Amino acid sequence: MKKIVILAAAAFVAAVTAFSATASAGSSNTYIKGDADGNGTVNVNDVTAVQRVLAELDSDSDGKITKRADIDGGGLSISDATAIQYYLADLSNKNNIGEEIVETPKTTRHPYELPFIPIN
Repeated sequence: MKKIVILAAAAFVAAVTAFSATASAGSSNTYIKGDADGNGTVNVNDVTAVQRVLAELDSDSDGKITKRADIDGGGLSISDATAIQYYLADLSNKNNIGEEIVETPKTTRHPYELPFIPIN
């Protein structure tokens, strides 16, 4: 009986640990503000990426370029490309370009609902 209790407790701890690891691994989306191409740095290639999307030479079907390069929050525009250029020329950075942005997904669960923990 004692072995069953110990095994059950160990299985419970393992399940909670596995759930916590997977929940925290997919819980945030991190990017650098102004890094349109997603290479980890803000440079002139990001300005070009914005301009190519605006000129409809490149597609932004997944919305990643818009999310990373929408500097003022008003949708992707030439003003965003200009803001990145100002940042690169060290003229202005009132919109925190170059800073890491961490977004956490919104939960759709009821606040008192318990999480589902699969047991194999």
